[in-house]
Amino acid sequence: MHENLLNRKNLGKGLSIKRKPLLVVLSTILYVSLVIFLPWDQISRTASLEGGFRDFGRYVQIFSYRHIPLRELYGWTSLLQYFTGEALWDELMLKLVSITGDPVISLRIISCFICSIWGIYAFSKVPFFWALTFLLNPISIEVALSGIRNGFAWSIFILATMIGFPLVRYLLFAMIPFIHSSAIILILFFSYSQSPLTLRKLGFFLKKGRLHHILLASLPGISAGIVLVFGNTLLNFLDDRRIDSGGDYFRGGGSFLQMSFWIILFAIQLRCDNDYIRRHNIAINLLAWYIIMNPVIPWSFRIWGAAIPLLAYAVWDLPKKLRNFIIPLWIGYLVMWYFYWSILSKSFL
Repeated sequence: MHENLLNRKNLGKGLSIKRKPLLVVLSTILYVSLVIFLPWDQISRTASLEGGFRDFGRYVQIFSYRHIPLRELYGWTSLLQYFTGEALWDELMLKLVSITGDPVISLRIISCFICSIWGIYAFSKVPFFWALTFLLNPISIEVALSGIRNGFAWSIFILATMIGFPLVRYLLFAMIPFIHSSAIILILFFSYSQSPLTLRKLGFFLKKGRLHHILLASLPGISAGIVLVFGNTLLNFLDDRRIDSGGDYFRGGGSFLQMSFWIILFAIQLRCDNDYIRRHNIAINLLAWYIIMNPVIPWSFRIWGAAIPLLAYAVWDLPKKLRNFIIPLWIGYLVMWYFYWSILSKSFL
């Protein structure tokens, strides 16, 4: 009877496992080593053809020749300019390059930081092997090694959610939109997930039922996706750097096949009880955001790539029957995506 009571108590807190800190650290070191030292740029079909990961190469080129902050070059004076120009990323990279003397080393240091935060979060909550199958997916590897600014900001967000001191958490939250502006949406998701008053107000206006359940779980993500899908005007108003790419940013062509697994997971999550939805509300909204954006904005796969530790925990914390259904799908999806992403596909594509 005592054991049953303990099980019920633990069930209410999710299936997060409490591993010894040393095991978490050792697992994280192994994971970081796999990401940093394996030649992923030679394994990736696109990177091998282009001589390396594209975004990584751009960062190296920029910070090899420019040593003046963007705020000085463009004379930024307003907080909005610092936000849309993501000035903190620029300042941090220039400072790091001045210390290391090499943008490649500086970028690799940040990649180590990204993977360390991902590893600590995932290995403390999910068994080692299963955490690794999520962390070592091609998209997240590209985020950690190439889309580094995105991964850096979002890993700081994950770190902030792990910190028990509110002042430190909110200081980190205040920083990250100036590293990657998309992080402001993560902060909104976090605020929503922590605000029962918002949920009660919304619930007052909606008739209770399945629609009520779905909207409470995913309204912020759906809203964020709609705003950004129709956000060309918004980006022009903000003078966002992404308008420099013209129509290319909203060119469409997001992969439905890539999105298919996440649609299934999203639908399964919405079948779960309220306790699960409260624990994983951020992950659910991230998927809603991605699913809405993907058909119009192809880069949106970075949403799940940069949030993979949160999603790994959300999958592992599913009720056992649903978890046993979704994990084989993930393994199949992972194998398929590795084949498509790697040099193995050269003969077929």
